[in-house]
Formats: sequence, structure tokens, C-alpha cells
Amino acid sequence: ITTTTALSSNLHSFLMRHHQQLTPTEVLTLFLMNEKLRGLDSEWRFFIDSLPAAYTTPVYLGSKLLAQLPEAMCRKAEAQVSRIRSTFIRLHILLKRASLGDLKLLSLSENFTWHLFVWAWTAVNTRCIFSKHRTGHSLWVDDYCALAPFLDCLNHHWKADVETAVVGSYFEIVTNNDYEPNDQVFISYGSHDNKKLLLEYGFVLADNPNDVVAITKGHLHKLNLQQKDVVLHFASKLSFLEEKDIISDTCGFTVDGLTWNGKIVVQVLSHPKASRLVWNNLLFRCGEQELDHQQIQLVVTLIQVMLCDYSTPLPDGKDWCSQTVAAFIKEETKVLKRQLYIYTRKTLSCG
Repeated sequence: ITTTTALSSNLHSFLMRHHQQLTPTEVLTLFLMNEKLRGLDSEWRFFIDSLPAAYTTPVYLGSKLLAQLPEAMCRKAEAQVSRIRSTFIRLHILLKRASLGDLKLLSLSENFTWHLFVWAWTAVNTRCIFSKHRTGHSLWVDDYCALAPFLDCLNHHWKADVETAVVGSYFEIVTNNDYEPNDQVFISYGSHDNKKLLLEYGFVLADNPNDVVAITKGHLHKLNLQQKDVVLHFASKLSFLEEKDIISDTCGFTVDGLTWNGKIVVQVLSHPKASRLVWNNLLFRCGEQELDHQQIQLVVTLIQVMLCDYSTPLPDGKDWCSQTVAAFIKEETKVLKRQLYIYTRKTLSCG
């Protein structure tokens, strides 16, 4: 299902008139909504019936569950929901105006509800595939997405090694992994951490090797309050780290330990000199030196600060949304507690 498919539907004239105001994913969203409303008259009804009735992405979580996420993750999720709501309002207004002179749009315009829109938007954004080659109509220069019934049922795993190609009117997936009969066949969405998986797809993976529990500015401010005697010239150092883009979603703790940029954060914060030249040299020497005893103690305190993000009780609901949020929190805390144990032992061996 591509934008070409949508242009072949009763939305054709509307899409032709307003294509400059629409993205390819918005076109697919409107197409799904329209086909859902057509019910038994839709040739895509079997595909639509195979789609989940609801999802576990942030827009489905609700404010109570969002508030239980770590602060930085909560802000990202709320920003995503806000963008979706803005898209809903914009498309609703566009359709309402267009339907005044187009009876074919009347059903979609009158039934353009938040519930239906969110369902279609999430279906498209969690299940669409992206090709290196144009998949849809030339009206959109960035038209590389499509919905592929059946193929969208394949789940993600970080070990999956696949090759994809558009062959005529088909989307082909070839796996390079070995499978036994009755094994589940996986595809890979990319090397995503659990934050990305939850935000974009609504699930998390246990023991995800790509997972990074990120160090944020907020964590460093709290660390500074506890370690004023250790973290000298904090404001200047924080400014330096931000200018160099060291503090990012990839800066933090993985199951294997502190990331390279996380190590730079610790080395800069613990350095006694107020010299940007010295701090800059640390960027090029990362990995050459092991953390000393004082720096390891700083790491321990930092982890303890980060664990405070997860001090509220886990969601205990039996619904999928509650379980997904609980799983995310469990995986993040599991990484941090493992690293707290490892670095605490290091302080004892260095002492």
C-alpha cells in the first residue's frame, strides 16, 4: 500500500489538490482511516481487520503512565504526543474545508475522530517499511514508505540479518540467519535502544545489547549538588560538554559499562583544572586511560543519582500499556543496578 494506492481510491481528487500540504505517511494514514470507514466495501478489509485495535506507543499510554517514565523519556513521549495532536488538528481542518465541495470526503470528514486518527497514524508509523527506492507517486519527493500486508507481522530482533529489495510490485525480504522448522523468523528495525523502540514501536526488549541508559543534564546538576568538592568549575564544564555534543542519547551506561562519551563526562567533571584546552585533550585520549579511584567513586554516585529516576512504584496494571511501561523501567534499572554493583566493587579493589 503506497501513495499510488491512495491516489487510486476515492481520495484521489483531494490528494491531488492538497498534496503539498501532506506527507506520504499522512497520506497513508488518511487512506487507512478511509478504508476502515468503508468496512465491507473495502478491498483492504482483511488487512485492516488484521491490525491491532490499539497500541502501546506513548500516544496510547495516557498521562498517568507517561508520568511514571524517567523525566527525560517522559518529555520525549509528551513531545511526540503533542506533534501527533497537532497533525490531527491540521488534517481535520483541511478535510473539513475540502469536504464542503467534495461529497466523497463527507464520510471521512464527519467521522474524523481522535480515536480513529490515532489508530491509523500508529498503524502506519509502527508498521510501514522504507525502501531505498521511491515506492509511491512522484508528487512527493520523499516518498519511500509503504505498508506491506503480512510482512508487517514479522517481529524485530537485534540478531536478525536481512536484505530487502523492491522487486516489481513486491517487497522482498531475504534472511541470512538459519532457522529450524516452526521457528519464528525475525527482521531488524535497526540497532535501536529501548527508548527508541518504545517511542516508535511501543515495545521493549529484554537484555537489549543496544540499550543505553542516558546521562542527562538533569543528572549532572543533581550530581553536582552531591559532589561539590569533587566537581569544580561545574558550569564551565557543563557548557563545554554541551558545546562538544558529548551529552546525548548515546552517552550513558550499557550492559557492558560506561560508554566512551560517558567516560569523557566523568573525566571532564573530575578534572581539577579550569582549562578548555585540557578538557579538549581528553576528547582525543578517551579510552587510553582507565578511570582512577576518585573517578570511579564519581561514577558510583552518578548511578545512584540516575536510579532516583525510578523511585516510584512500578505500574501494576494487567493491561498491555502498563506492562510495557513496567518492562521499560525494569530494563533500565537492571542496567544501572548491574553497573552500580560493578563500579562499587571497583572502588573496593582500588581503595
